Amino acid sequence: MFSDFDRMVAEMMQEFGFTTTYYVNGSPVVNDSTGTVTHTTTEYTIQAIKMELPRPTNGAVSNSNSLILEGDQVLYVRPVEKADEFATAFVPNPTSDRVLIQGTLWDVISVKEHNPSASDNILYELYVRK
Repeated sequence: MFSDFDRMVAEMMQEFGFTTTYYVNGSPVVNDSTGTVTHTTTEYTIQAIKMELPRPTNGAVSNSNSLILEGDQVLYVRPVEKADEFATAFVPNPTSDRVLIQGTLWDVISVKEHNPSASDNILYELYVRK
């Protein structure tokens, strides 16, 4: 059953998705002798599908009980190791990671994992903001 779901996700990514770049910002490293701080960023090539979030029917721009604001997007991302078995796996981080979507960098604000077997992640659902 899970392999069927995984296969369906792969087919949807191929038909409706696009390839883009995901930036993982590492922890800053302080050089004690010079006092300088170096930030590392690792790039990953990912497969994703972008969708707009529905606007509330009452015309409100945002809901005070929600982290989602007007203009936020949802990005469905297939784990990199699913698309390329030799790729290094990573887990999206909602505090510092960014993703390039159609030439614009978006901040990752929330991540949901979809792993029905509790051991094999099939899909990430990322909420992103400009």
